[in-house]
Amino acid sequence: SRKALLLLNKKGDLSLDLGNLAGWGVHPLPDDAKGKKLEDTLRDSGRESTQLLFNEIFSLPTTRMQDGTIIVELPAPTTIIPREKPLPKARPPTRWEEFAEKKGIRKKKKRSKLEWDDTFQEWRNR
Repeated sequence: SRKALLLLNKKGDLSLDLGNLAGWGVHPLPDDAKGKKLEDTLRDSGRESTQLLFNEIFSLPTTRMQDGTIIVELPAPTTIIPREKPLPKARPPTRWEEFAEKKGIRKKKKRSKLEWDDTFQEWRNR
């Protein structure tokens, strides 16, 4: 019951974005948390936050597949996550691409080495 009270108190401090499967919050650390106690405090806080995230995920509408797998329907993300790098710029066409476009040359699709044989009902070499 003590843990349930902690989870309920922490729920208001934690911001969740279920569409991105993310959660974050600003929880001040106790002043006396140093060394081993700090590691324990951080581990407990992470576990509680993760448990809250999973509780919220499994409160969403679910679908059960035939093989027993449960699929959760996630809402649209509320937080825009930036890309690490900008979008690549379009490269200019090569001299061959310019020439081929000018002359109307198109790439030929590679022909398959196999062909369907109706008499044997299987794929055979051409």
